[in-house]
Amino acid sequence: MKAVIVAAGNGSRLRPLTLKTPKPLLPVLGKPLIVHVLDALAKVQVDEVAVVTGYLGSKVRRYLKPWVEQLGVKVHFVHNHEYERGNGVSLKVARKLIKREPFLLLMSDHIVDAEAIRLLLDEGEGTSLCVDRTPRFPPQVNDATKVLVDKENYIIDIGKEIPEWNGVDTGVFLCDPVVFDVASLLARERFTVTITDCMRWLIRNGRPIRAVDVSGFLWLDVDTPEDMEFAERILGGVEGASELGWDSVTLPQPENF
Repeated sequence: MKAVIVAAGNGSRLRPLTLKTPKPLLPVLGKPLIVHVLDALAKVQVDEVAVVTGYLGSKVRRYLKPWVEQLGVKVHFVHNHEYERGNGVSLKVARKLIKREPFLLLMSDHIVDAEAIRLLLDEGEGTSLCVDRTPRFPPQVNDATKVLVDKENYIIDIGKEIPEWNGVDTGVFLCDPVVFDVASLLARERFTVTITDCMRWLIRNGRPIRAVDVSGFLWLDVDTPEDMEFAERILGGVEGASELGWDSVTLPQPENF
């Protein structure tokens, strides 16, 4: 199993920190965000990874080398010159390294428990997504991509603004390589293409996406200074996250699902 890590965005919500340092290299507990991701992949024996760079990509490549050697993960870099067009376009450029094999897809700013990835590998089929049905941190839920999962555990809608939802997208996918075809198709039709756009296209065109329930596993989406502070607290084992107002969340449960 190979993996793709999207590490191309400019991290605008973390400025001024990202003016000179690419977001994937911002440290949480002294370790760059993307290294937390690579570490989780190494724990589940994924030893070959394609990292898609964009904004300040040369710095990502240069500074990752010593970390990669320590983890024992073989990393290939591919650069997206059009990273401002969205992470769906960044996904598209990884095709040359993945070819026609199923692969894991992760975001460089999503810290995730390795056991959640292991569960995805065990239970995923075709294109699948790690879904949190009982997320604990309201600020992340407010900004998250939501999903609507049916009784058979398939995702029937996905997006930040969907009217009904009962789970949250953690940003960890198992992908059929057909997703590259979808990303290429959408990139010809519009300027901005997101991974969510690709997943929505699959759903609407009869390609079901399996929801793998990873509720209870730790995952953190780091987009703002507040997210970084919270990630430091959680990963550092500091109790009292509720001091920041990050208490448990009760998700809406649509009547028919």
